[in-house]
Amino acid sequence: MTTTAASLRSELYDGQGDALLPVATFGAQVFIFGALVYSFLVTGFELLPTITPLALVFGAVGVLFLTPRMVLHRIPISLMALVLLGWMAASQLWSDNAVATAGGLEALMPLLIGTIICTGVISMRDLVPALLWTFRFSVGLTIFALITMPETRIHIDIATETTHSGWHGLFPHKNIMTPYLVAGIVTILTFDRTRILKWGTLAGIVGILLGSSSVTGMSSAFLAVSVWVWLQLYRNLDIRNSSIFLFSSISVGVFALLGVVASLATLTSASGRDLTFTGRTLIWAATLRAWEERPLFGWGFGGILTTDPVSPRTAEIWREIGFRVPHAHSGPIDLGLQLGVIGLVIFVVLYVTTMIDGIRAIKDRPEIGAWIVSIMIVQLYMSFSENVFIGYGWLVFLLMFRTVLMRKHGMEVDTSNALVESVRDRMDDRGRLVRR
Repeated sequence: MTTTAASLRSELYDGQGDALLPVATFGAQVFIFGALVYSFLVTGFELLPTITPLALVFGAVGVLFLTPRMVLHRIPISLMALVLLGWMAASQLWSDNAVATAGGLEALMPLLIGTIICTGVISMRDLVPALLWTFRFSVGLTIFALITMPETRIHIDIATETTHSGWHGLFPHKNIMTPYLVAGIVTILTFDRTRILKWGTLAGIVGILLGSSSVTGMSSAFLAVSVWVWLQLYRNLDIRNSSIFLFSSISVGVFALLGVVASLATLTSASGRDLTFTGRTLIWAATLRAWEERPLFGWGFGGILTTDPVSPRTAEIWREIGFRVPHAHSGPIDLGLQLGVIGLVIFVVLYVTTMIDGIRAIKDRPEIGAWIVSIMIVQLYMSFSENVFIGYGWLVFLLMFRTVLMRKHGMEVDTSNALVESVRDRMDDRGRLVRR
């Protein structure tokens, strides 16, 4: 019985994670929850104090102190991830807005370092509940805000300063909320085994996306589900000729093409906007010209298109566009504008190697592989029009994916055979660990 139980969803188990004290496991789960909620501004700007990242990283350090030495030795560290973090920190030296860069680094860097630590010490068995409850909380809070706070159901167009319908909850903007919730769809579809919570949360996400009036958000949700279903079908070689597999494959291809088309004119007939995609072509032209002035190094992480204070070059870009924008509304342009060609190349190497490893993982860790690949494809799709590379919490996701994929698979990661056997003995018939 134990052999069968261990084989069921065994990719979520490893001896390394089970070697942690319960308080260390809980601390790591709390960190993951807090890092995602804070970095994606799920509660808005006001509800979480600015000291939150520092408090979270102290919690991550506490997890380190409670982690056995044999587990510490096995924390996977990505060299390219460290190079990217180092380049972001170094950009303080040439930033056009040193104050904004310092503030951005202070808010984000602790979360990124803590993500590597906490994801590196707990197993997927313990990471999954943290992710599920993060999205459940986010959806519940957003629905509560939409019901009780009318201002969370309207959107102010920064280009025309007009108000129109569009749900965003406590998120500052619907274009921050919708990509995050699409990642939630993939996570819940992959890992949630509690039927009522699973379908209730998914229904909540669908309702929020429909109310957001975000065509890009809704299309990316359809793409996410199409990719996820396609990957589930791909694992079964016997049904590759079925009509479902064919339809799913076509859907994936069509939406990949629409990702490019949407960057120029996001289904203007559905959104009622002009062909400049709410001024994005103006934004891209102005920010590309600014990037050309500092092609290799960029203007520094968070060093441009920011306030408090507003740099002369930022003010010039805003005058050229005709209105204020917080970023370039394009993943590659936004990244290059801040970190230059060098930073863009570093990121691309990290992203591509993570994607390749995610695809390879589908063979022996199908749930984890499908989860990572689906979210990264949607991230790439949305990067044509949004800053979903180094904007908000997307680096937290990327470093989480990189660390998970570098973890050795299965029980063999633990050097103690006795511990391995004790874990197997504590599994029930459904492959779940029974804590004693």
